[in-house]
Order: sequence, then C-alpha cells, then structure tokens
Amino acid sequence: MVLVSFFSSKNLLAQYQVQLVDAQNQSYISNAHLINQYGKVLATSNKKGMITLPSYVEKRSMCISHVSYDTIWLNNNQVWLNKLLLQPKTYSLPEFSFEEKGPETVFHSLYHYVHDYAFYNDKIVLITFNKSVKDAELTVCNQNQEVLFEQPISGIPTGFIEDYKGNIFLETERKTYQLNVLERSVILVEIDKKDYSFHLNNCVDSIENHIVFNDFIEYLPRMNYYAFDARDSNYFLLASLTNEIVNKMYRWEYYEMSLEQKREAREIAEQIPTMDKKDVAAIMTGFHKSLYYEPVYAPLFNVNDTLLIFDHSANFLYRIKDFKKVDSVSIYYHFSERRFLWKNRLVHDEVNQKFYGVFKKKGYLILKEVDVETGTAIQSFTVEKQFAENLEVYNGYVYYLYKKPSSPEKPFLYRERLF
Repeated sequence: MVLVSFFSSKNLLAQYQVQLVDAQNQSYISNAHLINQYGKVLATSNKKGMITLPSYVEKRSMCISHVSYDTIWLNNNQVWLNKLLLQPKTYSLPEFSFEEKGPETVFHSLYHYVHDYAFYNDKIVLITFNKSVKDAELTVCNQNQEVLFEQPISGIPTGFIEDYKGNIFLETERKTYQLNVLERSVILVEIDKKDYSFHLNNCVDSIENHIVFNDFIEYLPRMNYYAFDARDSNYFLLASLTNEIVNKMYRWEYYEMSLEQKREAREIAEQIPTMDKKDVAAIMTGFHKSLYYEPVYAPLFNVNDTLLIFDHSANFLYRIKDFKKVDSVSIYYHFSERRFLWKNRLVHDEVNQKFYGVFKKKGYLILKEVDVETGTAIQSFTVEKQFAENLEVYNGYVYYLYKKPSSPEKPFLYRERLF
C-alpha cells in the first residue's frame, strides 16, 4: 500500500484531489467513497479515479472504501502523493465443513447491498447498491465468492429474468437487457420487451428440436402445454390442466348475473376467441380477485429428455416421454400441515436434478426434497435465517437474501449446504 500525506495545515475547508489507482494493473478506480466515522459518504471518485479529500482529518475519522479494494483509513501522519494505490481484495470465505453449521456469506460489504442475483455459467451476477437501487451496479463473482468486477447500471433495476434457454435478462423500470458476461465486463443488449414477453414468460423449455410453451393466464383456472416444432412451425397439445374445484365456482358466476349482465358477457366473449361467456362473467364479477380463486400451478421441467409436469391442482406428477404421457404418480407433499404453509412454489436444482417444495413456518423457509419416483417428500431442510427472501437452489446449496428484521441494514446474499 502506498501512503499519501497532507500538508500540515489544519484548515478544514481546504481540499485536495487525489487519484485512486489499482495497485496491480494501474487502472483508475471509480465509485470509491470517502466515508466518515458515521458512515456518511462525503465524496465519490469519478471515472478517472479522482476524489476530493479534506486537508485535515482526525485519526480513523475518515476512510477510502470500495467493494473490490482494501479500506484505507486516513490520518495526518501519512504523506500524501498525487496518487493513492488501492490493493484489490477478494470476498473469500473459509471452506465449508460438514462440522460447521450456519449460513455462509456469498456477498457482504459494509456499504454495498444485494437487490437480486442470478447464476451465469460458473459465475454469480448480482445487482448491488449503496443507499438505494438508484445507484445500483452489476457485480460479478465466481463460485468461490470472489468479486471479479463491477459495472454501473443505467436506469433503476427491478430484477433478473431467466428464459428457457438459460439466458439472463436485466429488467429496469423502462428497459430490458440481455446479459453477456465476459471476463472483465458485462455486455448489455437492449431488447424489445413487448415483442419478447411471450418468449420470456410462456416458453418454458426445449427438447428434440421442439420448444415447449404454455398459454397460462393468471385470471383463468386452466392452462395448456404445447410443443412447437421449430423445423416445420407446427405445434400440438401436450397436456391440458385445470383446477377443477375453482373452475366450477368460477363458471357458476355467470348464473348469478342479471339478464343485462349476461347479455354483455356474451357480447364481449364473441370478441375473444379463447374465452366464453362464463369466463368473461367471472372476470366481470371480480371472482379472480377473491379469496376463493387459485390459478393452476403446474410447473414443467426437462430431466434427461423426459418432461415432468407437477400438477398441484390435480395432485399428480405426469411423466412425458417422446411427447406422450407414459405414467403418472400422486403427489401430496404440498398439502399444508398445521405447522407448515405451502408457498405454492417448486424449485429445481438443475445441477443435481433435484426438486424441492417450498414451505414457511413462523417466518422460516423450509425445503422438502421431492422423490419424483414416488411423489413423496423424503427429507426437509430449514433455512437458518428468519424472513429470508429470493430463495434459489443451485448445486446442493440454497441461496437467499437476508437482512435483520427492523434494521436499517440492507439485504446480503447467503447460502447454506443442503442436508
């Protein structure tokens, strides 16, 4: 570390500019912060690494901080030069031991917090921020939790999306970008969200030159899965799924309407090919917003060229091979016990090809591993942190965001080894 010193003047109003430089590759360091002992950011370095410093500081009252570099505390006994070299740091953690208990910190910084994260090949891409997401950056780590680089985000980010091919997209309030992560940067390619929304939301997987997609609409208690043949542009029905109990109540709404409302429902239905008068009637009465309504939850996964459909409305797991249903098994793991609450979510560890139902008990998330041969839960795992969010499972670890309840602290990214 190269130290830089002040003039001996104690004039608090005098200021000097110093250039922050990476000690290893001599590159300029932007977005480094001058922070006082109360955590307030007083200055930020620009693209050329220039930052404004006061001429006098009391011992350990101010520091230069950056998520990728060692923090330097300033004092009057140092000799200041025109440049200040910062030593790169890594966010590495001790190796996991089966004797160790508790979560590991994947990303933790005094001044940077995590808004969302996604897995990109052998890397983790995070949306990090300081005070708010308005100053967010893309931070890229490797699987050893070492920060590789950061990159500013243009606009206010809302989160990541992943499509059926595994491509990662960054959503901001106004734009959507596809991510291409390189060794030292991320290329953001803007896409037309309106034209691409079907590709993101309805295409779920691909198999044997076919793209599997659905026609799921949140306010309808039914959905279908189709297979689209990319070679001849034909598609065919794979499975038709309905929440039968809700569907009966849903369609009964038509008979409770007045004659004038029924006439209006019929006229509207004539303009919508995919809906009939009873569908329109239920929407007109707002049944899809009531406590009695529950959409179909039937996620589809491709495991070794076999399609698995977990139909939680009919309580069946369907197995489809060569685009034909070969067998099914009853599933009951999602039935809520009094002490558990089913979160209507199934997560898939694509590396280990395992499935986990997500439950919640007194604010603690619980994962139940599902045996796809029997449809039963074979073991459960409770996340240590209470009120954890954004839970994902990857390569035998459960990842999540967590911050202390009723604390001004923002979320950090943690992980725990399953079982």
